[in-house]
Amino acid sequence: MLELLQLGIMSFGIGISGAVSPGPLTIVTMQQSIKKGFFVGPAMAIGHSALEIFVVLMIALGLVNFAQNNQSVENIIGLIGGAVLLFMGKGLLTLKKDKTLTAIIEPTSSLLNKNLASNSLQWLQLGWLSIVISITNPYFVIWWLTIGAKIINDGLESGVLGVTSVYFGHILADFVWLLFLSVIFSSGKNWINDRVQILINRFFGMSLILFGIYFIYNPIIFYLT
Repeated sequence: MLELLQLGIMSFGIGISGAVSPGPLTIVTMQQSIKKGFFVGPAMAIGHSALEIFVVLMIALGLVNFAQNNQSVENIIGLIGGAVLLFMGKGLLTLKKDKTLTAIIEPTSSLLNKNLASNSLQWLQLGWLSIVISITNPYFVIWWLTIGAKIINDGLESGVLGVTSVYFGHILADFVWLLFLSVIFSSGKNWINDRVQILINRFFGMSLILFGIYFIYNPIIFYLT
């Protein structure tokens, strides 16, 4: 049980640290929240999480057939995943003021401003929109094939429950971040200024770097010994 909890916490920590990096899903959530309200966050998170069920299953099944009990493959996954985390962390630490969320948000487009007949249709549209945004985002694919593959591979050591813990830890991070954004921007609060955003970026950037070092440590020790 402790191992499952650790997997979930690690998945959540990496997920929330990566989520704060400005990306299409984050930007659209902010835009739509200003116009439609705080429900945009959970609606987008539900669609995104539904997509990730299939992603996690496909990666887990592939790792079972390809990487399990293959130390060399596991080490390569760890090294690549760790390198991507280090790159992401460095990007957040050095993010310039004009690249923060508050600086790059733009008015919603006419496509996203389309009025819908009911709230249920809005939930459906937003959920589908989040799926489309995620699928068409190269960063999403790279993340799951590198960092995600590493975490799922660790989860497979505890079987189905391990992978489940990784999945729920990750989607919890998505829900927390997107709900946080939607509540803040739908209420009109503007305390997330550039200074606060930079502090958030630095904190989570350092977190990603520490996770990256953790990922890389075991493979390096394995090859050195």
